[in-house]
Amino acid sequence: MKIWIDAQDPKSVIFLNKVAEKLRQKGAKILFTTRAFRENLKLLEIWNIRARIIGHYGITLKEKLIASTTRILGLIPIVEEFKPDGAISFSSPECARVAYGLAIPHFCANDSPHTEASPKLTIPLSQCLFTPWVIPKHAWVKYGIDEDRIFQYRALDVVAWLKDFKPRKNVLNELNLSLDKPIIVVRALEIFATYVMGRVKDPTGTIVKNLIRELGNDVQIVVIPRYEAQLEKLKSELQYKNVIITEKPIDATSLLSYADVLICGGGTMAQEAALLGTPVISIFPIPYKMYCLEYLLERRFLFKPKRIEDVPKLTHELLTNNDLKEDYRERAKKELESMENPAEYIASKVIELLHASYDTRKRA
Repeated sequence: MKIWIDAQDPKSVIFLNKVAEKLRQKGAKILFTTRAFRENLKLLEIWNIRARIIGHYGITLKEKLIASTTRILGLIPIVEEFKPDGAISFSSPECARVAYGLAIPHFCANDSPHTEASPKLTIPLSQCLFTPWVIPKHAWVKYGIDEDRIFQYRALDVVAWLKDFKPRKNVLNELNLSLDKPIIVVRALEIFATYVMGRVKDPTGTIVKNLIRELGNDVQIVVIPRYEAQLEKLKSELQYKNVIITEKPIDATSLLSYADVLICGGGTMAQEAALLGTPVISIFPIPYKMYCLEYLLERRFLFKPKRIEDVPKLTHELLTNNDLKEDYRERAKKELESMENPAEYIASKVIELLHASYDTRKRA
């Protein structure tokens, strides 16, 4: 059996690589594709992933449209040559469109119904949808899929790579970090995604300045930007000795396992840190229904301040409350152990569905 997997963003590179590993163990041959994007390429190196790099990322709406169209044209001959029995993506519009056009069953994974654009462009073209159990099926039906084609696994997506994860300590050396002082990681907001674009200003610089004002030099702050534009702006704003701005993508999962607090403007790193036992402060400013983060909030793995100005005080409390930290770590370990592996679930279900489809065609 041949499966084409397309990973368009950093999260899906790691997540779908784990699905690919499970499929290979079951005897499948894999074509793994991605696009040229700042973090994608470094993750291929960190996780030792072999992939075909097709296309690039667009910033403006027009650039996104052109990049997507160009990428479709680049993918077609590669996919035609591979002749896959099925395709899997994390709501990659290019994968869904090429698969549909070439009559290849497309299997979609997604944990973010709030993003709207990518679900609209992929779910209607998919055989089924894989999603965490904390997201109700009615959140997906509006995108054109029947409930009986929605398969839920009892896990957050990050469990796919956290189940057997072992942190790499060399990330501390790369960033000149010491375990003698608390490490605070600040993940910048996703400002160029379609569902955020133009709606908010990136609060990262302000938050770090407030942290320095409140905590001084007694902490180490690592700021992880998403885009080159963010990187240059933050470098000019945050010229402090104890602030490290990552100029190239890093092994963030390992860093989070050594960190004391994560201040996060997104979803994936927040989930990673929470299940690794690192307290999370969410600064996502738009009131979307983010089911996975709400689950963590309800389970007291995530903290959501009412105002950006409250972040330093909350950070100080999380750094100094030893009882809270110990309880957090113990609960996180149990939470991670209780969840199934979504990569194994998806791989098994895709093979099952493809075999069932083949048997049906054979009988016909």
